[in-house]
Amino acid sequence: MSDYIDKTIIIYDGQCNFCDATVNFILRHESSHFCYFTHLQSETGKKIATDFDVPEDFDGLLFLENLRLHGKSEAALRISRYLKFPFPAISFFFWIPVKLRDSLYDWFAKRRYRWFGKKECAMPSEKIMERFIE
Repeated sequence: MSDYIDKTIIIYDGQCNFCDATVNFILRHESSHFCYFTHLQSETGKKIATDFDVPEDFDGLLFLENLRLHGKSEAALRISRYLKFPFPAISFFFWIPVKLRDSLYDWFAKRRYRWFGKKECAMPSEKIMERFIE
């Protein structure tokens, strides 16, 4: 755990066009440089998943914050708090029960490759490269 002990990290699917677009959206709308990024297929992503006992078939977004790993809708809502106005208002949806939120999340996640496509992990621009782990 020492590799990322002091970092806030978004772990995303590096093969998903929608996930790549989401990372770019976060970079454009963040209120400050609050996190690093890595993808699930990277050595760091795999290490974090192993360290936190994430199932191998996990299909979704992860957010490591204060050494706590959040997944799926919880991760998305927590990330929204770090974005510029009006996006922190999305965290209002915390009142929806987790089972319902994650059911909707899973429904979308199962269709994202069909709707947005799948690709090899894209290289970030040099400007933001230092924010990407591996």
